[in-house]
Amino acid sequence: MKKKTKSNILFWTNIVLVVLFSITLGFIICAGFFSSEKIIVNEWTTEDITVQFNADTLYKLNNYFSQITIGQGNEFSVCLIGNTVNNSYFITGTDQLYIGNNNSTNSSLCKDKKFIGMLHSHPKKTNVFSKADLSAYNEGLSYNDQLIDVIMYDIEKFNFIRFKHFDFGLRGEEIDVKE
Repeated sequence: MKKKTKSNILFWTNIVLVVLFSITLGFIICAGFFSSEKIIVNEWTTEDITVQFNADTLYKLNNYFSQITIGQGNEFSVCLIGNTVNNSYFITGTDQLYIGNNNSTNSSLCKDKKFIGMLHSHPKKTNVFSKADLSAYNEGLSYNDQLIDVIMYDIEKFNFIRFKHFDFGLRGEEIDVKE
């Protein structure tokens, strides 16, 4: 009789342990599926500025790049909405989507004070600001002296400039600005 009782206790102990282990494992696996928010870092920093996109805006820009720049081979431009604190730009939305051809956009759309920047894509995946880019940026500075200019040259790859006025130098060659 003692042998049967000891076997029963061992059997039920193993069953309880397996059930508890399964429940714990189930909670761990399901926690990832039912999480209310993913933590994603959407921030880029250069020597002099920090730019942070909220998740919805970054998702939208990635879709524009995928569909317009990669899909059609065209540039797009948007005006950036958000807030600035010192040299930090917090981008919360876009406005004025414009689709250009494969080497031009309309960056002069961002003339309203509510815009903190302008962004355009480069289909050839270059991060160099051209003379035309800098000229449009200079025009934008006349409306908002805190404006940033952003090139999106691939999914989640950006180059930024911010300064009071750009002097084109001798011939206005393209410049390479650090990422």
